[in-house]
Amino acid sequence: MLEATGFHLDGRRYDMADIGLYLLSLSPNAARDAPWTLVFALGSEHYECLHDGMATKLSRRGEPAYHFWCTDTAMVTELTCYTDGRPAWSVAISPDHDSRPGVAGTPPGWVRAILDERGLQQSEADLAKERVDHLYDATADIGYALMGFRHDHDPVTDHPEPFQLLRAY
Repeated sequence: MLEATGFHLDGRRYDMADIGLYLLSLSPNAARDAPWTLVFALGSEHYECLHDGMATKLSRRGEPAYHFWCTDTAMVTELTCYTDGRPAWSVAISPDHDSRPGVAGTPPGWVRAILDERGLQQSEADLAKERVDHLYDATADIGYALMGFRHDHDPVTDHPEPFQLLRAY
């Protein structure tokens, strides 16, 4: 995976991720039935280092690859599943979608269930005149359903320092 991304391990590990590029290996547990390896960036200066072309390349190895990104400032987020080097499906949330997620392709049925639940929460909040965006969390919820990890929560892992710092070649 690192070869496909153009990164290498720096050798340093951390108990918490800060601004930078990281590798996180997750073993199967109650939240996930298979191991997952994630490469992620924290901090806007690192976002451009991770792009959908990496997921495209990784998906050519016979397994789906996922590209997730979000920006809390603009309340925009997207999760795309790539298979055989092409986007298979995606879910995008942004103010431009007029309070509805943008869905492309045919995601698994359970994805629609998550979107419907978040949509119901949003409708209830709107009726109560609450200023909250429940839809924005939908892509992170989908990511959690896929791999038992959310970018904004601590990972469930036995390793005391699960975050491995990455550097570009």
